[in-house]
Amino acid sequence: QDYANPLTCFAMQDFPEDGGNGMLQVFHGQKLLHELPSPPAVCMKGNIYYINELLQDSLGRYFIPECFFLVTLSTAIGTHAGAPETKELYALGRAVERTDAGFIVSDEKEIIPTSMFRRSFEDIAYCPSELACGLMESSKVYASLSPNPWRVKSGGHMVYAVPLIIFMNDVLGNISKQWNKHHVIYMSNTNLPHEMLEEEFYVWFVTSSPHAAPMELMDAMKESVLKAAASGVVAWDCRDNEEVMLIPQGLFFGGDNPMQGEECSQAGLTCNYFC
Repeated sequence: QDYANPLTCFAMQDFPEDGGNGMLQVFHGQKLLHELPSPPAVCMKGNIYYINELLQDSLGRYFIPECFFLVTLSTAIGTHAGAPETKELYALGRAVERTDAGFIVSDEKEIIPTSMFRRSFEDIAYCPSELACGLMESSKVYASLSPNPWRVKSGGHMVYAVPLIIFMNDVLGNISKQWNKHHVIYMSNTNLPHEMLEEEFYVWFVTSSPHAAPMELMDAMKESVLKAAASGVVAWDCRDNEEVMLIPQGLFFGGDNPMQGEECSQAGLTCNYFC
């Protein structure tokens, strides 16, 4: 629903960002940039490029991207502290050289701007002779000449990763003064800026039960996310007016401190020593 809602869709940032030494948003964090799987695809001039797929840049060089991320660059308009800034999308990956004996994949990674992408794997595969030489045996540890599975699963649509904050809490289950304990799971889309994540409107209710144990609820939540991540979730992107496929990922798992202490048999700050 966040992608179909203009209030949220136009505010989202779909790629992690290298924020340097500072961190203002969740997507500036090292965990999203280095620990979670990269967003699987980027769309440039109508062509969709996937990670772990062979492509060709504007200089005629072959390249296999492994990660997409944003970098904030100061524009040439002024040099003062308040100078405007722009964000450019980059790809971390490996250069590839085509020889008569086969494609040779570099053992060192490099970074290039995605604006240099010109031919996708689909364009290259359209000429069978271009891939006929295959991949050198020594390069098979780094890559393959196969399409990314999401290219087929998405049916030609753009694919986005959606990192999630998953939060569990124990709450009073009714409006009377009688205690009726429920365990509840909520979820937030961390592609949104933190100013919006702090508002109730952008927190989604997932499930609740007065009977199931917290670990049972979280196990069901995990299975649901994994199933959705394996098959993808089709949504309407109101920003680009097209169907897209979403891959949910668990980024942060939060909870109420007393409740977590009870579930983990941990006394928290009342211990003799900090854990």
